This record gives sequence, structure tokens and C-alpha cells, in this order.
Amino acid sequence: VEGDTTTKDCDAGKLRALCEASEQLRVEPALWGEWSVVLLDREPNFVDIYDPIDNYSEEFWSAAESHFKSLGESSDVSGGRYASAKALAERRLPFLEGYSLGQICHIT
Repeated sequence: VEGDTTTKDCDAGKLRALCEASEQLRVEPALWGEWSVVLLDREPNFVDIYDPIDNYSEEFWSAAESHFKSLGESSDVSGGRYASAKALAERRLPFLEGYSLGQICHIT
């Protein structure tokens, strides 16, 4: 359905097998038993959410801190990194404007 943003569950083993069978994809191992897939006909251009380098400005962190402090104990951002980042992105917060979902995952 166009515009549907709900998350769907899938069988990760079947998905990995499909990716490994494709001549257009390469499956790469990641930390903690996870894996990722890259397109073979394109240069990888993604955010490593585990990268320890902080590329964000002091102004960014100040705005983020102000936002989260204003929520107090009532924050409804919960779940894993992806779910939290997606919830934050959907709020269209000014301090996150221009950041991709991958960058927001890195931030969280």
C-alpha cells in the first residue's frame, strides 16, 4: 500500500537466503551475528550506526538535549535503535532536519 509506513515482520533466514542467491547483491557479515547487504553495481554509501566518531556539532547536541529534557519522564520513544530513530524522524524535529534515518540511528 502506497504510503504505508508500518513495520512488517519477516523471516530473516529466508531473507538472507534470497539475498545470497542474488547476483546483484553481496551479503556481508556484521557484528554480533548480524549481516548486511550491498548492491554490487553501486558504491556503498551508508551510515555505520556503530561508528564511534561523533560528527555532530555542539549546537546539534545542545538542541537535542533541550528537546529530551523538555520531555521529562514522559518520553514515548522506546524500543531498539531503529524503532527509536524512526519515531524521532516521524516527529520532524527541527534539530533532526536534513538527517537521514541512518544518521538518526547513529545518533540514538
